Formats: sequence, structure tokens, C-alpha cells
Amino acid sequence: MRTKCNRMDLIKNLNLWGNNLQDISVIQSMPNLEVLSLSVNQVSTLSDLQYCPKLSELYLRKNDIFDLSEILNLTNLRAMKVLWLSDNPCATLPYYRRYVLHHLPGLTKLDSEDVTEDERRMASMENFDGVETVGGGFDSRADYNGGMEDESPG
Repeated sequence: MRTKCNRMDLIKNLNLWGNNLQDISVIQSMPNLEVLSLSVNQVSTLSDLQYCPKLSELYLRKNDIFDLSEILNLTNLRAMKVLWLSDNPCATLPYYRRYVLHHLPGLTKLDSEDVTEDERRMASMENFDGVETVGGGFDSRADYNGGMEDESPG
């Protein structure tokens, strides 16, 4: 159901899927946001989301999140239960799931899989100090083209 709202502080559910968004700073003015879909955009940082204390579901598939440490911006969001980060460069790191669960132990679902008590316990015991948090196997964002083949002639 689509609705209009002239008070952004009242918004609880927001779907911004597939809008090629890079700047999501407007989210800072939505403290009551509970469910946010930002999949299929160009988001590279999660810093604006720390202003949404009621956020419980966050969908971020297919964005430009290279640095897994961006999830540290979500650590104070105690209501967060569901997080989808798959299809981001950071999700290619071999310890991606354990790292996320270590820092966000309240999650009940990460990507398409439910979180088990066993993996939550194992993740809590890991030490991630000094690990590489930039995923995708690329030296810089300029080297990543979202998994698309280069279609330029030459």
C-alpha cells in the first residue's frame, strides 16, 4: 500500500528498492523507521542508519558495501533482527557471516538463513581484531563494476 506522509519522523516502513541511491542521509530524520528496503542501489556506507533506533529489518542486497566494518554503525540498533547484505562486495569475505554475528548477536536472520544458537555462540568467541574488512577482492571501488561484464568496446 502506498501512502503519502508529510512528517518523515512518522515513517515506519520504507521501500527504496532499485533507485540507484548513493546518499541515504534523509534516513537520519526517520527515528521511527522499523523496516527499510534499500536493495539494488549504490549505498556504500551505513553510517546514516545509526539514527534509526527502532530499525528491526534492513534489506541491503546488491549495493556497494565494500567494507564489512560498516556494520559497526548498526551495533546500537537493539531492535535489529533481520539483515540482508548478500550480493555486496563485503559478503565475499570468508568470515563474513561470523563477523556480522559477532558484532550483531541479536540477529535472528542473516541473508536468507536463520541464525542458529550454535553459530551465534561460535561467532561471539572469535577475535576479529586486525582482520581485513574490505571484500570483493578489489583494491578500490573503481575496480568493482557490480559483477557486470565490461560492455565497452575495445
